[in-house]
Amino acid sequence: MRGREERWKLNELIDFEVALGAWDGVSKPEVLPKGERRLVFKEWLEQQPMASHPGTIWLGGLSWAARLLGLVAFFSGAGAAWGCLIKEREGVHVVLFLATTLFVPWLIMLAGITAWIFRPAKGGLAGPLLSTVAGKFAGDKGPQVVARLHDSAALAKAVGWRLAAKVQGAMANYHSGAAAGLLAMVFFRKVGFFWETTTQTAMEKILHGSVKVLSFPWGAFAPGLLPDISHSRRGETLASGGESWWIFLLLALAFWGILPRTLLQCFAQVQEWRVLKKLNFQAPKERKLWRVLTAVERGVDPSAPLDGALVIDVGGVPVNRE
Repeated sequence: MRGREERWKLNELIDFEVALGAWDGVSKPEVLPKGERRLVFKEWLEQQPMASHPGTIWLGGLSWAARLLGLVAFFSGAGAAWGCLIKEREGVHVVLFLATTLFVPWLIMLAGITAWIFRPAKGGLAGPLLSTVAGKFAGDKGPQVVARLHDSAALAKAVGWRLAAKVQGAMANYHSGAAAGLLAMVFFRKVGFFWETTTQTAMEKILHGSVKVLSFPWGAFAPGLLPDISHSRRGETLASGGESWWIFLLLALAFWGILPRTLLQCFAQVQEWRVLKKLNFQAPKERKLWRVLTAVERGVDPSAPLDGALVIDVGGVPVNRE
């Protein structure tokens, strides 16, 4: 039970930092809380006269912003899948499909991870955008939270991981939208699949290599689910070989699109939990609040000797004089 009391949630940390930013630096409650720093600060937060909770409001705005981004990503993925449908051939160009729904998003994801490493508080490439939209949803509480993000390293890191988790969840929707678009084309448009290029031999080798890599999770167990690359041409019926692509593409989206994003989302959530678990409240203003709440005062060094005499002992050895 004690561990639950000590555990901080992100909305509570935001409320605390906003209240600390408005603190005058001297006032303290009539009944001083006692205990460990995490518990003392929680009790202090509960005694603050807050008309609203900016943490709950801002995180609510973030959730709405993430839903909006996820919706946009889902329809963008579906649109990208439909954009690979060549109406003249009544088929889906598999090279374009793999490029727009997997390869390009992977490059963006790697760039986002790189930005994550060097600036984790930003939450990746889309983190700043998501934070801005969340501030719009939060109204007048948004600027208060953003201001505290610049002053509290722990809060910035925790919010950064929350933003990263939301971004990865939204981008998983992109691949889900591409999968939904693919299924819609297969079952409602009865499309086939094909590929074409001026360098047929080179492209065929590239496709064989790509299929081998992408089918690694299931290829050895279900070789029948691999596409027929050499005969992927659109004929009068689906029996021309092109229909063998759609299951492969669907599995590729699941294993190399949705699954990595979901794992990164879970990783970001765990990292946020670790940041909140290891809060030490050692920022300057947090240390000052701790001294006030625990009635600890620093002594002032005297400007002059109190007894009118000054003795300096440098540790020398006395000389024996006879």
